[in-house]
Amino acid sequence: QIRFVGERLDLTTSTKGKVAGELTARGVTQPATLNVVFDTPPLEARAGQAVSFTAKTTIDRRKFGMKSYQLIVGNKVKITMSAKMLPE
Repeated sequence: QIRFVGERLDLTTSTKGKVAGELTARGVTQPATLNVVFDTPPLEARAGQAVSFTAKTTIDRRKFGMKSYQLIVGNKVKITMSAKMLPE
C-alpha cells in the first residue's frame, strides 16, 4: 500500500500543477511532489462536483526500504495514480 497526503497545491495552469506532501510506502514516509493534471480546472469546480486528475512522481525505492531484486529492478520507480476529489 502506498499513501500520499497532499499539503499544498501550486497551479501552473488552470489544469496543471504540483502537489507537495508526504508519500508513505512500506511504513516509511518521505516528502514528495506530484505533478498533477486535472480534467476540469479545480478552481471552477462547484460543491459536490467531482474533479478527476492524474498524478505522477518518481521515487528512489531505497529511501523506502525497498532493497530486494537490485540486479533486475532499478532504484528509480515511477508512480502514476488516478483519483477524484470532491470539493465541499
